[in-house]
Amino acid sequence: MRKPRLLYHASRRSRRRSILARGLDPAYGAGRKGGCGQQTIYMTSERDQCNSFEDVWQIDTRGIAVLQHPGEDSWWLFSELIPADHLRLVQHAL
Repeated sequence: MRKPRLLYHASRRSRRRSILARGLDPAYGAGRKGGCGQQTIYMTSERDQCNSFEDVWQIDTRGIAVLQHPGEDSWWLFSELIPADHLRLVQHAL
């Protein structure tokens, strides 16, 4: 599947300031309580797959070498920092 130009990532409202300042950091969730233990950013090409109770970030993938999640057509992975200038907050957490 061809890489989408736009992907979406959901995160807690409490992370908003950090994301706006530094971008999406894959190391954030690793080793934290409730984190997945991996240094990976999970993104979807389908915005409606994001939780409506979280902030939803739109990611411009130009210049970012995201990888498709094995066996999941709409999910993508990236293991490096995604700079804030590639992000746009498109949904505020309820």
